[in-house]
Amino acid sequence: MVTLATVWLAQAAAAAEPAEPETITILGNTYSVVPDDELRALGFEFPDVAPDENAATLYLKAIEAYTPLDIRSPEASLRSAVLKDGWSDESGPLADYLETNQEAFTLVEQAAARTKCHFPVMVPLGESLDTVAVTEMAMSQLSQMRELARFVITEGKAREYEDRALDALDAYLLTLQMSNHLAQDSNLIGGLVALACGTMGMESVERCLVRHEIDADVLADVQQRVHGLSEGRPAIATVARNERAFSAKLASMFKSEKEQAQIRRDVRQFWDEMDKALELPLPEFIETGAGDEPIRKARARKFPPNIMSALGPALARVRTVYGRNELSWTVLDVEFALARYAAEHGMYPQTLDELKPLMLTDGIDPFSGKPLHYRLEADGGFTIWSVGDNLVDDGGPIGRRHDPTRGDADYVWNSRLIRGAD
Repeated sequence: MVTLATVWLAQAAAAAEPAEPETITILGNTYSVVPDDELRALGFEFPDVAPDENAATLYLKAIEAYTPLDIRSPEASLRSAVLKDGWSDESGPLADYLETNQEAFTLVEQAAARTKCHFPVMVPLGESLDTVAVTEMAMSQLSQMRELARFVITEGKAREYEDRALDALDAYLLTLQMSNHLAQDSNLIGGLVALACGTMGMESVERCLVRHEIDADVLADVQQRVHGLSEGRPAIATVARNERAFSAKLASMFKSEKEQAQIRRDVRQFWDEMDKALELPLPEFIETGAGDEPIRKARARKFPPNIMSALGPALARVRTVYGRNELSWTVLDVEFALARYAAEHGMYPQTLDELKPLMLTDGIDPFSGKPLHYRLEADGGFTIWSVGDNLVDDGGPIGRRHDPTRGDADYVWNSRLIRGAD
């Protein structure tokens, strides 16, 4: 006879059985998914997303459906040329490649239509958070997401080649939403991949605006869509919070409770100081070297400096990278306003003041805290520039495009260079 006691004992026995870990297979490699409760207990912040609302679920399916190019194939060379704004009448094989991957593209479209995203944190199969190194906790799908973004950009370039500018813009905007999704539960690596995906999309959008004549009302609609996406851009504060949780895991590397307690105190002090530095306006952060002091103290402490001392300079550089990302969004809004103005007047304006009714941002250069510089060129084109990492106005030389690897020059957006002309 089944009694309440029997049922209770059966339930207790079932509860005692360890739950089978969730696994995910990506490109032939199987990983264990770290339960969200474990991550939150460590201090990680990310959205609580139902599986049927989660964009990451569809992105992972897209990664599985995508057939990458052999880097030695002619198609790969063609795609490389396309991504650099070149094209060829011999691009038929590239069209076949795009057709082969239409399922992956459709899945990316479906994922981008969702507003919420939480990528699982995975560890090698059979491992756990207690046994893996911090560096092994990174999301294994991040490099594949960057490859998907390149694929989507290639699709957009193909549409441009067919004079389907609006369809091309739709494709480019997918990469901006991919960037936002990656940033929703961002760590340092995830944030940088998010910025990379967004940068590819923004650069493709700006070229499309310069190369094609698009109706002013249509431009205004797309500008609104882009501005909405810009409000979900990766935030350095989110990255810092989750990196704090990553670095706190350093304590688990040591058996001694005394050592663990010391490391937790040191990590907490490092992050309290670094957080204050990261909150400063970008010009002040760069001028004062505000991120240097927490790094100096970290290197002087007892806990192993190899990780924290490397993380500190990385964060200082990342603060500037995030500033460039903010700058790119602002410049893109100005470029939409310029395209709308040109569509209505047949030419670009003399000053940015004439654009203000058409802009959705304040047009401020985050590297100076002042309005962006603008010049109408003799050939009818335009030049926009930021003072860049050295905070010095070099006059916006038009002989080169903005180059984030150079910290000694202005960041320049010139319509002639954007168009691809010499």
